[in-house]
Amino acid sequence: MEIKLPNDRRRYIIGETCANGRTYNIILSHITERQEQALIKGESIRMGNNTISNQEIYCYGKVDLDNDNDLNAIENIEINFNGIKGKIIPANYDFDNHMCTAINNLIGHSETYDILKIFKYGYGCIGKPEHIIIYREWKAITQPLWREEAV
Repeated sequence: MEIKLPNDRRRYIIGETCANGRTYNIILSHITERQEQALIKGESIRMGNNTISNQEIYCYGKVDLDNDNDLNAIENIEINFNGIKGKIIPANYDFDNHMCTAINNLIGHSETYDILKIFKYGYGCIGKPEHIIIYREWKAITQPLWREEAV
Protein backbone atom coordinates (compact mmCIF):
# COMPACT_ATOMS: atom_id res chain seq x y z
CA MET A 1 0.00 0.00 0.00
CA GLU A 2 1.36 3.42 -0.98
CA ILE A 3 1.23 6.18 1.61
CA LYS A 4 1.40 9.88 0.73
CA LEU A 5 3.76 11.69 3.08
CA PRO A 6 3.21 15.19 4.52
CA ASN A 7 4.79 17.99 2.47
CA ASP A 8 3.88 21.06 4.51
CA ARG A 9 6.85 21.52 6.83
CA ARG A 10 8.40 24.97 6.95
CA ARG A 11 11.86 23.51 7.36
CA TYR A 12 13.66 20.20 7.66
CA ILE A 13 16.74 19.45 9.74
CA ILE A 14 19.16 17.64 7.44
CA GLY A 15 21.69 16.97 10.17
CA GLU A 16 24.15 18.75 12.40
CA THR A 17 27.70 20.02 12.34
CA CYS A 18 30.17 21.44 14.83
CA ALA A 19 32.11 24.70 14.45
CA ASN A 20 33.68 27.19 16.84
CA GLY A 21 32.92 24.92 19.79
CA ARG A 22 29.18 24.96 19.05
CA THR A 23 26.79 22.44 17.56
CA TYR A 24 24.60 23.64 14.69
CA ASN A 25 21.53 22.17 13.01
CA ILE A 26 21.76 22.14 9.23
CA ILE A 27 18.40 23.41 7.99
CA LEU A 28 16.71 23.03 4.60
CA SER A 29 13.93 25.57 4.04
CA HIS A 30 12.14 27.51 1.32
CA ILE A 31 12.91 31.15 0.60
CA THR A 32 11.08 33.75 -1.42
CA GLU A 33 12.50 35.45 -4.50
CA ARG A 34 12.76 38.61 -2.40
CA GLN A 35 14.87 36.80 0.20
CA GLU A 36 17.05 35.32 -2.54
CA GLN A 37 17.64 38.78 -4.03
CA ALA A 38 18.63 40.07 -0.59
CA LEU A 39 21.17 37.25 -0.26
CA ILE A 40 22.58 37.97 -3.73
CA LYS A 41 23.15 41.57 -2.59
CA GLY A 42 25.06 40.26 0.46
CA GLU A 43 22.29 41.16 2.89
CA SER A 44 21.08 39.01 5.78
CA ILE A 45 17.56 37.56 5.91
CA ARG A 46 15.25 36.55 8.74
CA MET A 47 14.33 32.90 9.15
CA GLY A 48 12.05 32.59 12.14
CA ASN A 49 13.67 34.35 15.07
CA ASN A 50 17.15 34.19 13.54
CA THR A 51 19.02 36.49 11.21
CA ILE A 52 20.88 34.43 8.61
CA SER A 53 24.01 35.88 7.04
CA ASN A 54 26.25 34.47 4.33
CA GLN A 55 28.54 32.89 6.96
CA GLU A 56 25.78 30.45 7.94
CA ILE A 57 24.66 29.57 4.40
CA TYR A 58 25.78 26.46 2.53
CA CYS A 59 23.76 27.16 -0.61
CA TYR A 60 20.56 28.83 -1.81
CA GLY A 61 18.54 29.47 -4.96
CA LYS A 62 16.63 27.40 -7.45
CA VAL A 63 17.37 23.71 -7.19
CA ASP A 64 17.67 21.34 -10.14
CA LEU A 65 18.38 17.75 -9.19
CA ASP A 66 19.37 16.99 -12.79
CA ASN A 67 22.18 19.58 -12.60
CA ASP A 68 25.62 18.25 -11.56
CA ASN A 69 26.58 21.57 -9.93
CA ASP A 70 23.48 21.50 -7.72
CA LEU A 71 24.09 17.86 -6.80
CA ASN A 72 27.73 18.59 -5.93
CA ALA A 73 26.72 21.55 -3.74
CA ILE A 74 24.32 19.30 -1.82
CA GLU A 75 26.76 16.39 -1.53
CA ASN A 76 29.53 18.67 -0.21
CA ILE A 77 27.54 19.75 2.85
CA GLU A 78 29.50 18.60 5.87
CA ILE A 79 27.26 16.70 8.26
CA ASN A 80 28.59 15.28 11.50
CA PHE A 81 26.86 11.98 12.18
CA ASN A 82 29.00 11.56 15.31
CA GLY A 83 29.88 8.06 14.10
CA ILE A 84 26.81 6.78 15.91
CA LYS A 85 23.72 7.01 13.75
CA GLY A 86 22.61 8.33 10.41
CA LYS A 87 19.38 10.11 9.55
CA ILE A 88 16.16 8.08 9.66
CA ILE A 89 13.96 8.31 6.57
CA PRO A 90 11.05 6.16 5.38
CA ALA A 91 12.05 2.90 3.72
CA ASN A 92 10.93 2.45 0.12
CA TYR A 93 10.77 6.23 -0.31
CA ASP A 94 9.59 7.47 -3.73
CA PHE A 95 10.96 11.00 -4.25
CA ASP A 96 8.96 11.75 -7.42
CA ASN A 97 5.61 11.28 -5.62
CA HIS A 98 6.81 11.91 -2.03
CA MET A 99 5.35 8.57 -0.98
CA CYS A 100 6.52 5.36 0.60
CA THR A 101 5.29 1.82 0.35
CA ALA A 102 3.89 0.21 3.50
CA ILE A 103 4.48 -3.47 3.96
CA ASN A 104 1.82 -5.29 6.00
CA ASN A 105 0.26 -1.85 6.65
CA LEU A 106 3.42 -0.63 8.38
CA ILE A 107 5.80 2.11 7.24
CA GLY A 108 9.35 0.94 7.58
CA HIS A 109 12.24 3.27 8.21
CA SER A 110 15.86 3.11 7.22
CA GLU A 111 19.00 4.77 8.48
CA THR A 112 21.17 6.53 5.92
CA TYR A 113 24.37 8.55 5.78
CA ASP A 114 23.72 9.50 2.14
CA ILE A 115 23.28 13.29 2.08
CA LEU A 116 21.49 13.20 -1.28
CA LYS A 117 18.84 10.76 0.03
CA ILE A 118 18.43 12.89 3.14
CA PHE A 119 18.13 16.05 1.03
CA LYS A 120 15.54 14.54 -1.32
CA TYR A 121 13.37 13.39 1.57
CA GLY A 122 13.65 16.78 3.29
CA TYR A 123 12.99 18.60 0.01
CA GLY A 124 9.78 16.58 -0.36
CA CYS A 125 8.81 17.34 3.26
CA ILE A 126 8.96 21.10 2.58
CA GLY A 127 6.89 20.76 -0.60
CA LYS A 128 9.69 20.84 -3.23
CA PRO A 129 9.73 24.64 -3.45
CA GLU A 130 11.41 26.38 -6.37
CA HIS A 131 13.76 28.45 -4.16
CA ILE A 132 15.55 26.87 -1.20
CA ILE A 133 18.21 27.66 1.35
CA ILE A 134 20.47 25.35 3.33
CA TYR A 135 21.99 27.05 6.34
CA ARG A 136 23.29 26.31 9.80
CA GLU A 137 21.55 27.43 12.96
CA TRP A 138 22.95 27.26 16.47
CA LYS A 139 21.42 24.31 18.30
CA ALA A 140 20.26 25.85 21.57
CA ILE A 141 18.82 23.66 24.28
CA THR A 142 15.75 25.89 24.53
CA GLN A 143 15.20 26.12 20.77
CA PRO A 144 11.49 25.81 19.84
CA LEU A 145 10.56 23.23 17.23
CA TRP A 146 8.38 25.53 15.10
CA ARG A 147 9.00 29.17 14.24
CA GLU A 148 7.17 31.67 12.12
CA GLU A 149 9.05 32.49 8.95
CA ALA A 150 9.61 36.17 8.28
CA VAL A 151 11.36 38.26 5.66
